[in-house]
Amino acid sequence: MRLKPRNAKIGLLIFVFILAAAKIVLAGKAGEPVVKNFSVDKKNKAFSYVLTEPATVRLRVGSKSGPLYRTLINWQRQKKGRHTLKWDGMDISGAFNILDNKNFTFSFNYYLDGKENEAMGDYSGSDVIFSDNFIGRVPRLVHLGQNHKKHDKNHCGDLEAILRIPPDMEKTEEGLPKVKKVLPVTIDLPSEDKQWFSRERFSINIFIDDVFVAGEALGYIPYTWSFNPKGINKGRHLITVNMKGFNDHIAVGSLSVYVDREE
Repeated sequence: MRLKPRNAKIGLLIFVFILAAAKIVLAGKAGEPVVKNFSVDKKNKAFSYVLTEPATVRLRVGSKSGPLYRTLINWQRQKKGRHTLKWDGMDISGAFNILDNKNFTFSFNYYLDGKENEAMGDYSGSDVIFSDNFIGRVPRLVHLGQNHKKHDKNHCGDLEAILRIPPDMEKTEEGLPKVKKVLPVTIDLPSEDKQWFSRERFSINIFIDDVFVAGEALGYIPYTWSFNPKGINKGRHLITVNMKGFNDHIAVGSLSVYVDREE
């Protein structure tokens, strides 16, 4: 029996642009666009774009209507000019090739320092070059990029969540924990991030192999979820957690396991 996606889509009022030959141009409301010649090269695992002026940018990769798998650029200040980012194509745990996922998507966001950005979109901080359709709480329609500009820089950005399981589990030759019965998975954050992220408030969204399986609207940490392998095919599976803050920060964690339940 295979997992079937639940009807867990949350309506997102966003600007969605269709990739044409994997190239997109983002136009502002007036004057020269801030982002030009945006392209995705899946073969060479690279993003490329031109900034016509300095900007602070964020680049996320994930699955349409599924989880955010990794933040590649985490509100980083970049100079005017061409930028190319090469990466390994993998999720945050290094266990899953996101580019091989048929539901692969990404979002690119930016804000400009020192002035209001007329081209700022109403979702996720800036004009969304492609779908930011990651499941979880949807922020209200506000200029989140301007909000990010005002955040404490030490407390603004996506985080890596911690997933803990019992240490004495039997493992495969690859080192994957074997799941034969209900497995408690504890979700947490590094100690230095717990206080500020908890103040922000967040939801918890849990996925198995791109499929939403459980959630908590008002999350807390540490949070323990029971992974029941019943009905899941024998073999390797990926557990991914998104802790989505109400101020547009996300903590991401993933864990590969091997389901070896008795039939």
